[in-house]
Amino acid sequence: MSWVTLSYWLPVAYSNHHYFSRSTHLKQEFEYFPNPKNTIKFGVYSTYHTVVPGQIDVSDNSSITPPDLQERYSWENALFFSNNWTVSERLNMVYGLRLSSAC
Repeated sequence: MSWVTLSYWLPVAYSNHHYFSRSTHLKQEFEYFPNPKNTIKFGVYSTYHTVVPGQIDVSDNSSITPPDLQERYSWENALFFSNNWTVSERLNMVYGLRLSSAC
C-alpha cells in the first residue's frame, strides 16, 4: 500500500501557544509472503513539516496586529520491517524494527 498526502494546514494548540502546521507525507509499503506461515512487511515513510508559530486569523477591522515570526521546518524519515509469523494454530508472533531520523 502506498499513499501521499500533500500540503494541509492543521491548527494546533499546545501549552497556550497557537501555531499552524502543514505537512507532506509519503509512505511506500511492500508485503512479501516467503511461505504460508510468514508475512513480511517493509517500506519507507517520509514527512516534511512546515510550522508557522504565532499565526492568528484576525478580521479586517481588528486592532490586533499578528506577529511576524519565522516559519520552522523539519524532515522526518523512517525505514520499517515487520514479520507476522504463525508458529502454531494457537500462537502468532509479530515482531519488527523501525529506524527513524528527524532533522
